[in-house]
Amino acid sequence: MLAALGSLASAQSKGTAATAQAATQLLNYCATHPNAEVCFQASDMCLHVHSDASYLCESQARSRVGGLFFLSSSASTPPNPDATPPPINGAILVVSSILTAVMSSATEAESGALFYNAKKATVLHVTLDAMGYPQPATPIQTDNACAAEIANDTVKQRRSKAMDMRFYWVQDRVSNGDFIIHWRHGADNLADYFTKHHSPAHHRLMRSRYLVDLHRPSFLAPTLLPRGCVDVPGVHPTATCVGTPTSTALLKGSADIGN
Repeated sequence: MLAALGSLASAQSKGTAATAQAATQLLNYCATHPNAEVCFQASDMCLHVHSDASYLCESQARSRVGGLFFLSSSASTPPNPDATPPPINGAILVVSSILTAVMSSATEAESGALFYNAKKATVLHVTLDAMGYPQPATPIQTDNACAAEIANDTVKQRRSKAMDMRFYWVQDRVSNGDFIIHWRHGADNLADYFTKHHSPAHHRLMRSRYLVDLHRPSFLAPTLLPRGCVDVPGVHPTATCVGTPTSTALLKGSADIGN
């Protein structure tokens, strides 16, 4: 929904019949899935970020940034791309935004995504510290090896020196020990879903990876069983939920994920 809303917002000043059709499709999706919910499991409250970008996927040769932020256990330092990743938890923030500038390459778009998501992560890092959950260096996962190496200052840059100078802020924060930028296969990058416009079949395939319908326990992955006080029919008795479907502890609607 975030990707669709962003594209509609960018086209509203020059709307066409296709824009109206896209808006109708989005409203139909909302009506089809009115009870989307996010469940969270107890964790060590360590912030993790997945970052991705889709190059030249929007109008006027622009690119889209995607980011998924969740709390989980501490990762190994540095994270091993072949190791088992920390358990995936419910998202506390989702980013799906269009970059205003035109990127000159996919690597520059991915570096822009790292910059955009690292800024968001800095705010969450400070907030968690203030709440009494000291944070180690925040791991940020990307599926672009060149962007990761630029952020870690492990490659000799040539043409990539023409990138926006603001993106090198990430490199400084990595050298300060605030972030750990690491590469992992694109199939393991949860932010990829929020960078593109997908077919209905792909949405149905991926929906259960991010959202949970408490009335359909088959959607619950074994690592995402809800915790709390209410038994869910069809789920193991020891698995309980963070609240009832009307509880304010749950985020109603997939559009609320990014809020």
